[in-house]
Amino acid sequence: MPAHVSRAAVLLLLAACAVLLPACASAAAVGRVQPVRVDYYMEALCPYCANFTITQLQPLFSNKLINYVQLSVIPWGNARVDSDGKTTCQHGQLECDLNRLLSCASAQHPAQDDYFPFLSCLEEAVLAGGKLEVQQLAHACAVHAGMVTDKLMACYEGPLGTTLQQLASQRTASLKPPHRWVPWVTVNGIPLLDDVDNIQRYICTVVYHTASVRDRPKACLEEEVEPSAPKRATDRLQQQQQQQQ
Repeated sequence: MPAHVSRAAVLLLLAACAVLLPACASAAAVGRVQPVRVDYYMEALCPYCANFTITQLQPLFSNKLINYVQLSVIPWGNARVDSDGKTTCQHGQLECDLNRLLSCASAQHPAQDDYFPFLSCLEEAVLAGGKLEVQQLAHACAVHAGMVTDKLMACYEGPLGTTLQQLASQRTASLKPPHRWVPWVTVNGIPLLDDVDNIQRYICTVVYHTASVRDRPKACLEEEVEPSAPKRATDRLQQQQQQQQ
């Protein structure tokens, strides 16, 4: 089991990022509020990733909290490239193929409201079990998300699909600290470790410190936030960075 980091400690780190390090948030704004950057490192056939996608991310679209979020999905996870340049995935070749498909869907439809229906469709199929086939799944989820199947498959079958997976690999490898498992989720660059199921609380903590009272979303009204002092938050951030080195 991974070492547990207290929820309060992570909330303090997020507060420090929001209050003292505004550059860690995107420059783009949703209305008057800077979006919270959520990076989701995953792999297509991981059941824990599928569960996180459906039970934790999907509600953000339902309650509109996603409007305060800049979501990035990186489908690589625990894949490896051997000395011959061949990619090996934790759950076999089908997972490699579906990671590639997800990369293509994201590249062709970068808006999170356009891409997420494709991702959730695929992950619901993973949770449902049964036999999965790339072309059938691509077509079903493309139709569900309003995408063009032929265009999606052209990316998947061509060199662009390879390039996109290389980029996903590089982005995953650049994580500091390195990811230990999937789903691996960061909020404004801070890893949530084993507490990803409380992602809404972390998002609301950042929003609490960056938005005026009138701009705070309704979805955050019932969430606990940490009204931490900047000095205490900075000390926690430095301590966490030292532990990660």
